Amino acid sequence: MIYLKLILTTLFWGGSFIAAHVAVGSLPPMVAAWLRFLIACICLFGLMYRKEGLPSLSKQQLLAVFGLGVTGILAYNYFFFKGLSLIPASRAALLVALNPILTVVADALIFRRRLALSRLVGVVLSLVGTVWVVSQGNPDFLLQMHGGMGELIILGACLSWVAYTMISKLAVTGLSPLTSTTLSSLIGFVLITPFALNEGLIGFLPGLHMKDWYLAAYLAIPGTVLAFSWYAEGIKAVGAQRTIIFTNLVPVFGVLLSVILLGEHLSMATLLGGCLTVVGVFLTNRPQPVKAVG
Repeated sequence: MIYLKLILTTLFWGGSFIAAHVAVGSLPPMVAAWLRFLIACICLFGLMYRKEGLPSLSKQQLLAVFGLGVTGILAYNYFFFKGLSLIPASRAALLVALNPILTVVADALIFRRRLALSRLVGVVLSLVGTVWVVSQGNPDFLLQMHGGMGELIILGACLSWVAYTMISKLAVTGLSPLTSTTLSSLIGFVLITPFALNEGLIGFLPGLHMKDWYLAAYLAIPGTVLAFSWYAEGIKAVGAQRTIIFTNLVPVFGVLLSVILLGEHLSMATLLGGCLTVVGVFLTNRPQPVKAVG
């Protein structure tokens, strides 16, 4: 059952790229993020209160959920919505293929675990593929700093998600997935609010259309309430590395949905870079024994 939940999670997140891309067409990035977590927090708090009641947190747990709120809610959503206001949803979804690789590297550095040759090859291929996507087949594009800001911002979202995953694995103990998701979302929502106000939240609220609320509802309910809770369940049930592997499906779903629903065109450079990235992800995440160093 947990594997089905993780597959559905990646489907919902693939759709989130499209919903967010459309949302930032009429709203500033952090205003769209604020609406997402306004709805999500109401739903999450209601579920938590009904099923588990109000939790009592230790200092370590409080620090952990604060870290989750900063990395997975505030930072990730800032980069996510900002990036999608600058580049197509399909290209952003392909870059998310870096998440598993970055997680494996972070896991190796934190726990001093040796990376097998196939994983090293996978890391290199994925980085080459990502550079190809970012530069659109022209590496000088990056060196000359003539663009690529949207792609670089999405890479910031990837790093934020890796940090969120590592904190979920290392720090949150004794809390249910629903409770950790709810509390981190509440903290993130509070932290997002000043940014949304700075982008004119008060002025945008009276003029919101039903489309804006529908998009926010999708991002909030399947994209946050269900997906974040199931992702946390996955980390608790099968571990961070095995859970993060499922995010390989996010760019697949994201690209397919963006082509089908938005009519986006995939350039050969994006397609080639995406293929290299996916191959690298596969090699990096092949099941293999992991040995501790020293």
